[in-house]
Amino acid sequence: MNSKEKEEIIQDILTRGVEDVFVKESLVKKLKSDKKLVVKFGIDPTGPKIHLGRAVVLRKLKKFQELGHKVILIIGDFTAQIGDPSDKLGKRPMLDAAMAFMVRTTDSRSPALAILRRRLAAVLLTTQPWHLA
Repeated sequence: MNSKEKEEIIQDILTRGVEDVFVKESLVKKLKSDKKLVVKFGIDPTGPKIHLGRAVVLRKLKKFQELGHKVILIIGDFTAQIGDPSDKLGKRPMLDAAMAFMVRTTDSRSPALAILRRRLAAVLLTTQPWHLA
């Protein structure tokens, strides 16, 4: 990738679909360096499907990958069983253990996650092992 293409991707990361970047100078410096970043994104699902509302962030993660950075997608299968309202007006529905298992076994039961894994080529982790530790 040439420097012009890299600069275009960096500008896309910083501006497209972005309201604000709180540590912009630091992020720009890191993106322009040769240091490879690890970018993590967590999703607490409310069922076995990922809805379209996640598309903006997932596209942004793909841009980080295009610059050579590692992306880790964390599926909150255990935390989704708690039903944390996350300061919203209503409680998020809790997943039972069977639904959480369905979320963990993504490729066969969640076509959206299977496509996501292929297109994003991200490392996929779940929170269940952390709960058991």
